[in-house]
Amino acid sequence: MRGVVRARLPEGFYFFVGVACLLSALAIYYFFVASGSWKLPQGNRPKVLERAQLNVKVWADKQTGFYYCAGTRLYGHTQSGQYMSQGEARQDGYTAAMNEPCR
Repeated sequence: MRGVVRARLPEGFYFFVGVACLLSALAIYYFFVASGSWKLPQGNRPKVLERAQLNVKVWADKQTGFYYCAGTRLYGHTQSGQYMSQGEARQDGYTAAMNEPCR
C-alpha cells in the first residue's frame, strides 16, 4: 500500500505506560484504603442486646417477619401478630421493623 504512513512509537513507550498505570494504582490504593477514608459498608449486623432488652414486650407480625416496639404505629395493630418478648421474637427469626432493637 503506497502512501500509508505508520506512526512509530518512541522507544520505551510501553514501559512508560506500565509505570504510569502502576503509580496510579498505588495512589488510588493509598488514597482510598490505606488512609482509612474509605470504609466498607457495615450492613445489617445483628446487634447484641442487653438482658433487660430481651424481656421487652413486642408485637411480632407473622406475615412480614418483623416485630414492632411499643409506641410505634403498628404495635398491636396488624392482623396476624402476637405479643412476645424481644428475645423470643429474635430467637424465632423476627427482625426489628426499623432495624433498631426496642429499649
